[in-house]
Parts: sequence; structure tokens; C-alpha cells
Amino acid sequence: NPTARLDAMLRILLVAPGTGLQTTAEVRDLSTLHRVTILSDTVTVRDVFTAARGRYDVIHLATHGDETSVQLSDGILRDSDLLQIARSASAKLVFFNSCRAGRLAYNLVGHGVPLAIHTNVELVDSAAWKMPLAYYGAVDELGNGTPLSYVRAFALANDGEGDYGLAVDPELAISWATMAYAATHLAAQPPLSQWQRYVMIGMAVIVFWLLALSVFSI
Repeated sequence: NPTARLDAMLRILLVAPGTGLQTTAEVRDLSTLHRVTILSDTVTVRDVFTAARGRYDVIHLATHGDETSVQLSDGILRDSDLLQIARSASAKLVFFNSCRAGRLAYNLVGHGVPLAIHTNVELVDSAAWKMPLAYYGAVDELGNGTPLSYVRAFALANDGEGDYGLAVDPELAISWATMAYAATHLAAQPPLSQWQRYVMIGMAVIVFWLLALSVFSI
């Protein structure tokens, strides 16, 4: 189903300014897997801020950078700029394919961005396409655009060398841990009686009804 296939693709804002990197293969590979809006060649700070208003699942940065910023054609994006851009795009993930971006990544997740993939080393430009291709291919195979599927894709794509890391919003991590604990605790309990199942179903219906009221009353 072509329509279902299109809906399953991630919406990616790919920022690849002409900073001397070999990004042609990266741009081509990502475009075959997902719905990619490309900012390449001359890319200004204003270009990125403007494009982010279009809403994206992922912001992918393929450029030079360090612990404090990433480079564009007319300047740099600092941590505060990146946070504004991620929030404007409602991005679930920011992928830093730039050198030593760990500090930038953890600043983002510390301020509510769900996930950020970052590098811990100086990347070799000629090999920088490998991780993005493996990662977005894994997301494509999983066929699910939730934050948890992004984490699973990272586990599948990670080569174990430690060049890339995954930063997770602490609140998101806590919620996953709570759900995992609850599921494990429930599985260890004796089977529910029919009456208990009816009570749980009734409580679930009430909760969903209250949620629906809160959504439609906004």
C-alpha cells in the first residue's frame, strides 16, 4: 500500500551545509528511506529556523561541530538555538552527525526533547554516512515512529565502537522504567478472577472516558 508506506516514513529535516563534508551519499541514502526536506549548499541560521516550523519527526545535522555548537554557512547554532529549533519542529529526535556533540545532545534532552543521537569522538568524514544509513534503515524496518522504536533502532544500528551515544529525556526514561516494573510486577501476580477482570475493564473505560473529556474540553 503506497499510502501506508508514505505514512510510515519519518519526516526528516536534513541540514547539510556546504562545509567541506562528503554528505552527498548521506543525503541520497536518507532520501530513499524517508520523507526528507534537505537544506544543503549555503544554509543560514535563518534557513534552519524557518524550515523547522514545518514540523518534523527528526532533525538531522550533517556538519562540522564541537561541544558548544554546530557550523552553518553564515555562523553557528549554539545549544539555545538548537533547543528552539527542536521545539519549533516538535522533533522526537535530533541526530548530531557532527564531532563531539554529547554536551549539545544532553542539553536538549535535559530540556524536554525526547531523544538525541550524538558522537563522542572526532568523526572520519569519509565514513560518517555509515551510522545514519544503518540507523534510518533500522527505523524503516521497525515501521514505528514512537520514541521507543527510535531506541530499538539505535540498538540495532550501533556498531559497539562507542563512536555514537544516545541521550534520553530523563522523564521519558523514568516513565519507561515505571511501565516495565509494573508489567513485571503484574506478571508475577496470581491470575485475576473474572470479577477482578471486570473491575479492571470498568476502571479502564472510566479512565479513557475522563481522558477523552479532558482532550475535547481543551
